[in-house]
Amino acid sequence: MMNREYGSTIYSVKTSVNGVENTQYAYSQPAIGDSTGAAVTPSLPPSGTTSVADAHTHSAYDKAYDNNEFSGSKTGDNLTSKIGDIGDNNKTGLTGYIATPNGSLQKYDPKSGLISTINTNLPSDPNDPNRLNNISPVVSPTVTIPPLPAQPTTIKPVEIEQKIEKP
Repeated sequence: MMNREYGSTIYSVKTSVNGVENTQYAYSQPAIGDSTGAAVTPSLPPSGTTSVADAHTHSAYDKAYDNNEFSGSKTGDNLTSKIGDIGDNNKTGLTGYIATPNGSLQKYDPKSGLISTINTNLPSDPNDPNRLNNISPVVSPTVTIPPLPAQPTTIKPVEIEQKIEKP
């Protein structure tokens, strides 16, 4: 629908509460690709955190692209790829995730070179011939806030007393 890729970094933060160590995970606010649907560079995590993975979406279905695959994937040995999504994850060593137009969430492990499908219940593009479900994408509605009145109404104390019924 919007035909844009979104990309984010998943990161961890170590915390300690009353001497108990804990690791929490979050993701950076997604970077938004341009309107051509071209690739997006994932947004950076906050300083003081540890990057553990990156995630991005592939934009709307386009028959000219390998929409439902990691770009740069190779038959046989992904570990040798130096291009596309796979090449980027091989360079950074970060696990990669993609949400695809057919409704799948996939994971690439740069340690093993394996790609796996984690889920097939994400919103999917109705134009994708390989659509895995009937979950349509929802574009967030635009929220409009009505303007404030030019002159706010004031109520005088006498009017308030008249409006309150006394026992």
